[in-house]
Amino acid sequence: MALSHRGREALRAVGLEDEVLSTAIPMRARMIHPLSGNQYSIPYGTKRDDCIYSVNRRALNELLLTKAEESPNISIHFESRLLQADLETNTLVFSDGATGKKTVQTEFVFGCDGAHSTVRRQMMRWGRLNYQQEYIQHGYRELTMPPMEPNFIHIWPHHEFMMITLPNHDKSFTLTLLMPCSLFESVRNEDSLLTLFQAHFPDSINKIGASL
Repeated sequence: MALSHRGREALRAVGLEDEVLSTAIPMRARMIHPLSGNQYSIPYGTKRDDCIYSVNRRALNELLLTKAEESPNISIHFESRLLQADLETNTLVFSDGATGKKTVQTEFVFGCDGAHSTVRRQMMRWGRLNYQQEYIQHGYRELTMPPMEPNFIHIWPHHEFMMITLPNHDKSFTLTLLMPCSLFESVRNEDSLLTLFQAHFPDSINKIGASL
């Protein structure tokens, strides 16, 4: 994932900025890949240390969890699923693995449990709450690309979608393709996939490979 100034400020606040940056890969410019094939770069600033960083998402998550575990006022519980939430008394009922259910009462409840939120569902049963959910028309897929020019974030821009790569420590790149779900659904086989890339990302084919 890409780490910019805002993320660095958050890490600095918990004393982890230097540790994260020690293994991060600086990306000093955007390398733009237009349809013409004439790629060009756009620096992030005028000085050499003006950059954003590529960091390993899993390693960052593990580091943050380890830091949280060291705090005496934080308890982390895995393999627990919220079953019920009484928002009048802030009483929560979780599944607790083989032992059954566990009830917790707390001062505040923050519902951060995603699109199919149990907290939101309980809120809808609790009071006069209007709720609407809409899905965006885009999806994404991750691919791996062999080594390219280091210290760049590579971007293949289009009006409605894009492809972007971030460098890894083994000098490969993690490639994320974001585009309308209808385009993903149009890919039925290897030939249709190759046709898609020939039309929108032609210079990436030699880097990724034309065959699966």
